[in-house]
This record gives sequence, structure tokens and C-alpha cells, in this order.
Amino acid sequence: MLNIESKPKNWTEIQFQDQVVKVLQTSLMDKKEPNVILLEGTSGIGKTSIAMVYGAAVLCSARKEDGSPCGECPSCKDIFDERYQRNIRYINGVADIGIDFYRDTLKSLLDSQTIFGNRKVLIVDEIHGLSKESLDLLLLPIESKKNKDVFFIFATTESAKIKDTLGSRCLTFKLKQPEGLSIATYIMTKLGTSGARVPKSFLTEGAVEVALASNGNVRTALTILDKVLLSKDFSIENIQSQSDTSSDKDILSLLSKIIQGNASAFLDFNRIVAKNDATEYFNKMLSNIASVHKLVIAGVSLNKPYYEKMITSIFSVKDDLGIKKMMETLISVKTLCGYTIDRNILEYKLLQEFK
Repeated sequence: MLNIESKPKNWTEIQFQDQVVKVLQTSLMDKKEPNVILLEGTSGIGKTSIAMVYGAAVLCSARKEDGSPCGECPSCKDIFDERYQRNIRYINGVADIGIDFYRDTLKSLLDSQTIFGNRKVLIVDEIHGLSKESLDLLLLPIESKKNKDVFFIFATTESAKIKDTLGSRCLTFKLKQPEGLSIATYIMTKLGTSGARVPKSFLTEGAVEVALASNGNVRTALTILDKVLLSKDFSIENIQSQSDTSSDKDILSLLSKIIQGNASAFLDFNRIVAKNDATEYFNKMLSNIASVHKLVIAGVSLNKPYYEKMITSIFSVKDDLGIKKMMETLISVKTLCGYTIDRNILEYKLLQEFK
């Protein structure tokens, strides 16, 4: 095991959630930390990692200048070693333990007296899994002025289930799901720092395939990567066998066909868009092509040969002119349509530019 999936212990190790990190990091540096936060978003994009780093930083006795926890003091070790002792408690909301357990856990935390300061942290992961009665237990402690030194950190993939109960009482952060190609870049970086020996081709086609197979789930991408490294089988077939094919891959395939002027591209376009909301699908197209465009730019200052191979493996094109053209076309569609994308305008502009 090459420790590819090592958990973040400071703010610089958390990827793809710069806006959330910036707010929490600044609040810690200014000593104006919010007491009740809710982290919402899809699985595997950093909710629990942010909760752990923030919880550790709130309690840390030797916090760094950038608001990161030291990682060595007793409170930091309690969180990062998952001991949850002293002034820290952790609850997994999807574990059906019962209201008595939650009541006792909350009471023991609020009543505890420790030599590690007055501050205390309760982390509730997947809070939507709690029953209504268990959620109600949290309301009074959250709103009580006596608990000004208690920090409640919640995470959920289903915020709608707790909106009425806790939504208005939390400072809510909506985490973004990273594009597949951003994850590919991250994988290349992880490989570079892990000391893993992989074929050169894996740093291009392989990294992209792992990222797309993860379907936007960073944790899944790292799990697939670890399995591939352990198996020493770097073939595309092995990567694909580790996970379901990503929807991002279908979008990139369609974009590739359009850029190449493939005659079947618009038949595919009509078939795919007919099954999807045009605005939602357009946003995915724009997000993916923007990510590729950033890779093209990054390739100039980073490792240009690898980036060129990556772009070639995705789009089967000799240069990036078609990618830039697609970016400009989609932006023009957005300018014309505004928030709601008209399917006919999108199709017309693509036909006009690429047929």
C-alpha cells in the first residue's frame, strides 16, 4: 500500500474546495470561527476531511499561522487517530444506534470538564441519517448561549432531509464536485509525490481513465488508483473494471466527435440531449471543456509533453485549436441563452461551427 489515500491534516492538503477552505481558514486566523457549520455535497469530495481539519484547528493548542492544526497536540491526535476522546465526539448519522446513544454522547460532551480548555467539538457525519427525534436533541444545545465554546460540525449528502430542522441554524457550505479532468491532474500530482513506479502512458491515458471512472468522487478515484498500483496492471481494461463508466466520459466522447467533425456526432447529440435537461447537460459540457482548456494552458508551464498526450488521448486531435473553438462556441451559446439553455440554439451553434 502506497498510502495514496492518506487523509488531509491541514488546509493545504484539501483539494478542489478552495472557496470553503478560504472562509474557514480566514475565520480561524481572525479568531472568528463559526460555531455551527453544515458541509453539504456528494460523496467523496472532502466533507469529512474538512470537518476533521476544522475540528482539529478549533481545538488545537499550537495552531499554525495559516489556521492549520499542528497535528501533534493531544486534541489533534484524538481527531486524526480517530480516538475522539477528551473534548471531541464523533457520530456517524447512518449508523442506527438509537436516540439514547445520541443523548448520552451529547450530554457527556457538554458536561465534560477537561484540562484541554473549554472548547469542545461535535462532528456528525451523514447527519441526514439521524431520526427526527435525534435531530431535535441538537436544537437546544445549538441555540443555547451557554454553549458558545461548543462547535457543531455537520456533513451531509442529502441536505433536503434536514433543511427544516437545522438549515437556518447553520452556516452552510456547498462543496463542488470536481470535474474528471481536474481529478486527473490531481492523480498525476499524487503519483509524482508517492514514489510509485508507473508506465509513462499511465500518467496520461491512465490518469484520465481513473478520474473518469470515479464519476467525480475523489475518494473513489484514489481507491481505484490504489487498486491499480497494487495489482501492477496499468491497462485501461483493469482500470475500467474497478468502477462504472463515468457520465463525464460520455460527454467527452461527444465533444470529441463534434470537434473532429464526425458525421454521427449530431445524431448522438440529439439522442443524448433528448434524455437530459438541455441546461444541465450544457453545463456539464462547458465544465468539461473548460477543464480541458485549463489543462492546455497548464501544460505550457508544467509538463507539456504529458499534457499534449492527455489531450490527444481524449480528443484524438493534433492540436488544441478545436478545443479553444469549442470553448468559444459554448460561451457564445451561454451569452445568447442566459441561465436557461435552448436546445435548438445549442445545436445550431455547434452545427454552424463544426459541421
